[in-house]
Amino acid sequence: MFKILSSFVGFLLAFLVSIAIFAPDRIPAGWGFEAVPVEVNINSDLGSQLFSSITGKSKKNVRIKNISMSPIYNLQVNLLDADKKLKKQFVADKLTASGILTLGWAEEWDVQEGDQVAVKAAAYKEVLWAL
Repeated sequence: MFKILSSFVGFLLAFLVSIAIFAPDRIPAGWGFEAVPVEVNINSDLGSQLFSSITGKSKKNVRIKNISMSPIYNLQVNLLDADKKLKKQFVADKLTASGILTLGWAEEWDVQEGDQVAVKAAAYKEVLWAL
């Protein structure tokens, strides 16, 4: 019985390792040991400045840059308020190596002081930034 069980566990472990190596895009977001290799910045562009001058509301963009030399799969970006309640969510199948993603007024993201950005991806653990 022990031999069959250890064979099954060995097969299952080999299967999971092969998925992690050959198909990292199949791993669910948030499952990993390393933090997502991204850099998060807040900025405003010309469009957001014009929008701000017309509406009187401050509009900022969240800029996410992949700082690794490989693509990030199953990227999930959540905008949370100060109470950690979900305000907006963005999901992408892939963020290319050294790719940049900008989320802001064009996507109806209302970034305020005290908000947080949570980033998850396949084969990486979730990271949280306070804005």
